[in-house]
Amino acid sequence: MLLYNLFLYLALGNKSYLYYCIYFIGFLAAQSAIDGHIYYYLYGEYTWLTHLMTTLGQVIGTIAALLFAMYFLETEKYTPKLHRVLKGFIIIVALSTISILLLDYTRGAIIGIVNVLVSTPLLLLTGILAWRAGNKAAKLYVIAWTVVLAGLATLVLVIVGQLPYNDLTRRASQVGVVIEVILLSLALADRINILRKQREQAQAAALASAQENERIIKEQNTLLEEKVDERTYELKQKQ
Repeated sequence: MLLYNLFLYLALGNKSYLYYCIYFIGFLAAQSAIDGHIYYYLYGEYTWLTHLMTTLGQVIGTIAALLFAMYFLETEKYTPKLHRVLKGFIIIVALSTISILLLDYTRGAIIGIVNVLVSTPLLLLTGILAWRAGNKAAKLYVIAWTVVLAGLATLVLVIVGQLPYNDLTRRASQVGVVIEVILLSLALADRINILRKQREQAQAAALASAQENERIIKEQNTLLEEKVDERTYELKQKQ
């Protein structure tokens, strides 16, 4: 999915695909570091890189997700107030990176998790409001972030002991993100189709308007010619 959308970005130049890919990379790096895959396969001798990869992955993924929402949902147009909130939260997340790197792994991870827990419902709310404001492309986006929020809620319930701990509940947030990745990819394709239809409708409306203008001009020319003929006839009659 990463390579597919990266090729689409290179082909189309649409920034939504770029932010999508960066978000995907950030999440992949953070999750691989948390699960120990990167440590095991890449840098077993350098344990401090696990903290760095987790931190940077969470920060990069969160910021990219916020930028993706702003660009994909056109928040400046559909939700101007939330657009300013998202910009402010990007600054907060970027600044929190400094404190995360200075703290120990556990405290740094908690700050990163808080960023994710705050940004996820914020992004879902942004999608809902953009959808209500008339952005048709927000439908799949809302479904995607609803799945992510459900996965995070499941994980939290497992941590507090309200749900049993097993492979399914332990991986709920990861499953949610995997489903989200697929849905967001479909949302990007759907947005292209919506933009294409809107462009075709605009072209059809412009053509209809041009044809109507042409008809009006012809009628005016006909009326003008009739008036000229009438005036010429009257002048001849007077002569």
